[in-house]
Amino acid sequence: AKTLKRWRKRVFWGDGVLIGGLLALLLFFSIKANYWNGFSFTPPWLLDAAGNPIFNPWLLLIPLLLVFGAIHFSVRSLAAKSLIASLHKQSEAAGLLCNPLGSFLRSTKPWRSMLMRAPAGWGRRTRARLTEVIKSTDNYVQTLNDRFTNPSGNSLKTAHHSAAPEDSTDTAPAEEIATAQEQNA
Repeated sequence: AKTLKRWRKRVFWGDGVLIGGLLALLLFFSIKANYWNGFSFTPPWLLDAAGNPIFNPWLLLIPLLLVFGAIHFSVRSLAAKSLIASLHKQSEAAGLLCNPLGSFLRSTKPWRSMLMRAPAGWGRRTRARLTEVIKSTDNYVQTLNDRFTNPSGNSLKTAHHSAAPEDSTDTAPAEEIATAQEQNA
């Protein structure tokens, strides 16, 4: 999650610098070319094209959005690649058996939104499955504890002598265990 947060921060900064710089350059050159009339953008080529019934000025946004999209996805890719080496070192140093690098790369795919805070594959179903596994494990450990321990702390001989049978014949070990379990229940 920390690496995803660092990746997201790098992408936002990269987008801001590159797209902001591109917009500043476009503004600078449009001012130099006298395309502004006060706060109105009025380049002569746009006015000429506006007289054409086929031309729609909003179509000019499509190439601009494509350029911005290409910049954004390039920045995403570069930011992810810049963090791979450090993530690999961290996972080796921690001796992890899982694959945090694969999870990180899956979380930084182009079709996955940057606004998703949780890593890929870590949703409600995964949490529910892990909760179920933990509960099942807890129940199994409790069953093992109940079966093979004496919670009151008495040894089997002490438990046997305190519930001494009326005759003095020795009972079998299975009977001793059953007697000790009955006393503890």
